[in-house]
Amino acid sequence: MELAILNDIQNSKNKVQKNLNDVYSKLLPTDNEKAVNYSEWLKDKTEMRVNHSINKPFPIIRKGVYYVNFGRNIGSEQEKDRPAVIIWTQYKAPIALVVPISDEYKNSSFWFHVHLSSVDTALVEQMRVISKARIRVPIRTKGQIRMLLPEELIQINEAIDKLKFDIE
Repeated sequence: MELAILNDIQNSKNKVQKNLNDVYSKLLPTDNEKAVNYSEWLKDKTEMRVNHSINKPFPIIRKGVYYVNFGRNIGSEQEKDRPAVIIWTQYKAPIALVVPISDEYKNSSFWFHVHLSSVDTALVEQMRVISKARIRVPIRTKGQIRMLLPEELIQINEAIDKLKFDIE
């Protein structure tokens, strides 16, 4: 029995090493900056997965604004460490629905960009479900977790409703 367990462990190690070698060989011919960024994200994501904790030393509440580690993404997806508003979560849930926030006022007529009172823009089209392990720290104003105003949340919910597809 112990030999079978040791074989399983060795097989797992070999698969991990093969996967890492495959990633390394694919990154070598790419742009150096992209390769470094991707390898840093792989390291960060591994750290979050191995040492993840959804139990934070602060409350994660609906309408609250937090820094979220979105990582390195593809195309125009939101990435890096950026503010996001919690649209939905539950106390024991390991996940949260968030809308990323741009720290710039997006001067656009897109209905899915909701302008917030603090010169930020909620990017509703980038809404996604994340693990609570990605939530780093709350953004605080005068010691309190920054909260959206009720009318801002209404505007975001209206934009979310517009995103729904009618599949009939």
